[in-house]
Amino acid sequence: MSFATELREGSQPWTLYEVIPPDRSAPRETIADQAAYIANLLVDHGIDAINIPEIRNEERNGDRVAGFMEKYDPRNFGMTIQDVFDGDIDLVVNHAVVYDEADAQREWFRATYEKFGIDSVVIVGGESSDVDYPGPSVPAAAQLAREVGQDVGLDPCLGAITIPTRRREDLDEPERMLAKIDDGAEFFTSQVIYEADSTRQLLVDYDRACREHGVDPAPVFLSFAPITGRKDARFLEWLGVRIPDEVKNWVFQARANPLDRSVRVAEHLLREILTFTDRRDLDVPIGINVEHIMRYNFDASEVLLDRLDSLLDWHELENQRT
Repeated sequence: MSFATELREGSQPWTLYEVIPPDRSAPRETIADQAAYIANLLVDHGIDAINIPEIRNEERNGDRVAGFMEKYDPRNFGMTIQDVFDGDIDLVVNHAVVYDEADAQREWFRATYEKFGIDSVVIVGGESSDVDYPGPSVPAAAQLAREVGQDVGLDPCLGAITIPTRRREDLDEPERMLAKIDDGAEFFTSQVIYEADSTRQLLVDYDRACREHGVDPAPVFLSFAPITGRKDARFLEWLGVRIPDEVKNWVFQARANPLDRSVRVAEHLLREILTFTDRRDLDVPIGINVEHIMRYNFDASEVLLDRLDSLLDWHELENQRT
C-alpha cells in the first residue's frame, strides 16, 4: 500500500525518515553507498516513506554553522534509493516553489509525476514574508500541482510545513494550517522539536479550529533529530529550532553521552505529546519524521528512529486495548 493510500485510509501509526541528499560533487560511489545504507535501514525498520528535502543556501540571521554545498536533486537521489531497493519504497520530496516562475514550477511537477514517478510532495514557501519572490505562493503552487496531476491522470498527495513556534496575531499558525488544507494539503511535517509546550498548544488550537470549521484535521508528522555534539545544537538553532537552555545543559552535562540524552529527550517529548492528545481527546492524527540533519549522524538517527517508532507502536497498541 502506498504512502498516499495509507494516509488517505487513516491507517496508523506513520513513520517518515528524512534524509539529506548528498553533495552534488560527491562521487557516484558515495551516493550509491548512502542509498544502500538507507535501503538497509528500510529493511530493518517500519518506515512508510523516505522524506527528501530540497536544500538551498538559506539566508538567515547569524553565521551558518555548517558550510553549504550544492546538493543532489532530491528526486534523483530518491530514484537511486529506489533502484537499490528495487522500487519498493515510497518517496516524499520537498520543493520550495517560490524561487522559479509558474511555468518552471509546472514543468517541475510534471517531471516529478511522470519522469520520477513521485506523487507525494511537500510544498515549501519562502524563508521570509518580506521578500518578493519570483515564483508562485504556496496556494498557487498547490493549485498548479493539482492541475498538472489532472493532466497526467494522477491525484498527488500534497503536504506542507508547520512551525509550532510560529504564533502571530495577524495570521496564526492554526489558521495557516486550515488555509493550507483548503489549498489541498493532506499532511504536515513540523519543524524539529526540542520542547513540548509550543507543540501541545498548537495541536489544541489546530484541533479547535478544525472543529469550528467542520474540517477533518490533516495528520501532523512531528520531526525529531539527534544531537551528538554542540555543533548539531547550534545548527538546529540557526535553522530556528527552539532548544531550551535546561535541555542543552542536561544533554551536554560533563561526562554525559549527548546522543543518549538527546534520544531520551525526544522519547520524553513524544510520550508527553501523545499522552496529552489522548487526555484532551484531540482528533489530530500524529506521525513521526526522524531526521539525521548532519551526514555523520546517520547511525545516531537510526537509534532515534528505533526508539520513537517503538514508542509510536506501543501507543497504538495501548489505544487499541482501551
